[in-house]
Amino acid sequence: MTTLKTPITLHLDRDAVSLGERLSGDFVWRSENPDRCPKKATVSILWSTEGRGKGDRHRVSSQILDPNMVLNLMERNHPFTFEIPLDAPISYDGFLFRLMWSVEVRITFPGLFSDKDTAVASFQVLA
Repeated sequence: MTTLKTPITLHLDRDAVSLGERLSGDFVWRSENPDRCPKKATVSILWSTEGRGKGDRHRVSSQILDPNMVLNLMERNHPFTFEIPLDAPISYDGFLFRLMWSVEVRITFPGLFSDKDTAVASFQVLA
């Protein structure tokens, strides 16, 4: 379940996890240009806030794929697993603000102004 049209298909095994549990899923990257060679691929979990006041964004954990594996990214299934810390904030959708969790897959390419392919999927963290 991705939010934007992207060459990355991102799938989460569950839409909600509790503190201390594991969130797992996988992604597949399909490039429209077969000569386009990625430099790095990163999968991250993060939480962010929006609403009244200044929003906040915190990257909780990231996994960087092995550089040798990056060359073989195209059209392959890449699984990932993250443990949600016990002291992490839980999801909240209130009147004044929201706290949301997401998984982000970012594939970067060489160059001064690095081009990126990105996909994001949301999930809930429960107490």
